[in-house]
Amino acid sequence: MNEHRLELLSLVAEKYNVCIIGLISHDCPRPERFSHLKITPPKYEEDLWGYIKRSKVVLNIHYYEIQETVRMSELISNNVQV
Repeated sequence: MNEHRLELLSLVAEKYNVCIIGLISHDCPRPERFSHLKITPPKYEEDLWGYIKRSKVVLNIHYYEIQETVRMSELISNNVQV
């Protein structure tokens, strides 16, 4: 996750409980600025669904400009707010 996305999520975290599942990009110039955010390494399968089931909203943000149609479809079919 790059600096711009982390800044956006920092603003969201001022009002809501945010948990970021992923990694901070190697080119993020000052990652210590985001030490207040809860960031956990990537999760897969059951571990990921445990986080998803406890969430009210899921933001699917990527470093590259792609849209994961398969993951989005899976979330929507399970009544997750995306």
